[in-house]
Amino acid sequence: MKRLSVFMLCAVIVLFSVIGYHIPVEANNKLSGNEEAFYDNTWLNNFDYTLSDNNVILNRYTGSATDLVIPSKATVDGVEYNVKLNNYCGYLFSGNQSLRTIIFDRYIDTSNVIDMSGMFCGCTNLVSIDMSGFDTRNVTDMSGMFAQCTSLDNMDVSGFDTHNVKYMFDMFAGCYVRKLDLSHWDLSNLEIKSTEQYIQDYRSMFVNCLRLSEIKTPINLKIDVPINNIMLQNSKSIIWYQEGNEGAWYSSLPINQTNSITLKNDSTYIPITGISVSPSEKTIKVGESFNISFELMPSNASNYIVYESSSNPSVANVWFNQSDEKYYVVGVCEGTAVITFVTAETGQSASCTVTVKGEIEKEKEIKQINDYSWEVLDLVNQERAKVGVGPLVMDKGLLKAAQQRAEEITILFSHTRLNGEPCSTALPKGYNSIVGENIAKGQDNPSEVMQSWMNSTGHRNNILYEQYKSIGIACVCVPGAWRDEYHWVQVFYGDVVEPVLKGGVPTTPVITDDGTIPMYRTYNPYSGEHFYTSDYSETVYLGQIGWQYEDVAWYAPSLGEEVYRLYNPFTGDHHYTLDIGERDYLDGIGWNYEGVAWNSGADSGTPVYRLFNPFLSIGSHHYTTSLNERDYLLANGWLDEGIAWYAAN
Repeated sequence: MKRLSVFMLCAVIVLFSVIGYHIPVEANNKLSGNEEAFYDNTWLNNFDYTLSDNNVILNRYTGSATDLVIPSKATVDGVEYNVKLNNYCGYLFSGNQSLRTIIFDRYIDTSNVIDMSGMFCGCTNLVSIDMSGFDTRNVTDMSGMFAQCTSLDNMDVSGFDTHNVKYMFDMFAGCYVRKLDLSHWDLSNLEIKSTEQYIQDYRSMFVNCLRLSEIKTPINLKIDVPINNIMLQNSKSIIWYQEGNEGAWYSSLPINQTNSITLKNDSTYIPITGISVSPSEKTIKVGESFNISFELMPSNASNYIVYESSSNPSVANVWFNQSDEKYYVVGVCEGTAVITFVTAETGQSASCTVTVKGEIEKEKEIKQINDYSWEVLDLVNQERAKVGVGPLVMDKGLLKAAQQRAEEITILFSHTRLNGEPCSTALPKGYNSIVGENIAKGQDNPSEVMQSWMNSTGHRNNILYEQYKSIGIACVCVPGAWRDEYHWVQVFYGDVVEPVLKGGVPTTPVITDDGTIPMYRTYNPYSGEHFYTSDYSETVYLGQIGWQYEDVAWYAPSLGEEVYRLYNPFTGDHHYTLDIGERDYLDGIGWNYEGVAWNSGADSGTPVYRLFNPFLSIGSHHYTTSLNERDYLLANGWLDEGIAWYAAN
């Protein structure tokens, strides 16, 4: 749906695009800029809802969340439903005191909504609403919709289709929004029962808008005072006369408001006489896309909102690319589909018949950037650590799904796949927990893409959501004539099915033929601690949560003197010792004894040196068989504590 050239459906971050998606998946979600989808299976429990056919109908919000993102899909008892609002969704959120942000996924079908009166009335802590994809073509009542939203500062209603709206009294009463762009609203159907009633209904439309400083007025209305450089003091009224009607309606400004209101209206209403689409027909191959455009007649027609649709999105799908503000059609599978553009104001339409043939063809070779996946994971876990949330583990099935999705979004940048199915269907069978997706394109490195995601509420919620346990991350690079373009995907999951390994971590435990046992060494770049273990699964886990694998430190004999392992629950530090007295001392002052870690060899074996850093509270002991490493640490202030034990030769 195109909402004027000045009203972009999808916000663009500089040259970038980001989309976040989250839905629950059982037994078996965008954001391009502001297009967000929810990130938790519990979101639906915050609503009074009913099930009807294949739809979840939202009736009333009853939750206490501060940030809410409503997806286009939801799963109930293992069955996926489309999310819709009640036809009469007035007072859907009214009176809620906890919500600060609300984002509607742009793919929610809201064309059924008739009544939005009081929808957000009294949400006094609400700061931002994103309704960029909201379809208001059939709405007749918007009275009191944003009344008493005293914290609301970020709201764009310029793309509302208002040609059927009859009632708007008290619509912004007590709302503290600073600017309103109503320049493309069509108010020609506002109902006037009588002049007296009309004045009573609409004179309070902007009452007590204490921060309102600018209104761009509807261009098919005129103002009864000079247009140029108008500054009306609050003791006066804004009076809008409807063209072609004798009755007038006006909206009072609060007389106690201290600042002035600037009225802007520098356009003349020009009706739409027709619409055309180019091309009118096209034959493409599966996976191929092309640009499609519409033209209004006359070209300078006013007040237009145009809706796009496909008669068969499983064959050919149409979408609006927020990066270049153009429409594209992509071939999904063989068949025929009709792409239609229709004007909201006049109902005029034009179509393009698309025939899809042949197999998927990629015009450009794309390459996976695997190293970036692990760099992004490190940044993700750093952000989660800042808010006290556990780290995510890279999962094999999610990694495969992310790599597949990364290739798909080079063709169709959307949470909808090329076949029209939701992105969650890319997951392998057996993944039955909650799932979310973030996508982005245009960022050149992990730091840039993470910054873009963390600056977006929906993406940030996905990254920091505590019930996610694993992740798959992919980056693909599409070579370009002037610059390469990177595409990024994060797939989140509520469980760990099959962890995969980072960098040099062996895919299977190291096996020796002499009976010795490898001691794996990993390093925590955040705390400086080294960890030593013979347990391969521990090494795998630490590698997934950001520790760096540093190879096998030494080989321990299968028999010998026991080396004890202790854990400090207050600092997270581990300590290893041959000394029973040291073990018992640490155990007595609060360290947890974790059993025998490995065995020490005979004195003729390779010595493992123990060093102590008097300046550290975590990772203060270090163990190494390397004389060079020992001497380097000694030269940098570490203290030599002798030989800790012996490794096998």
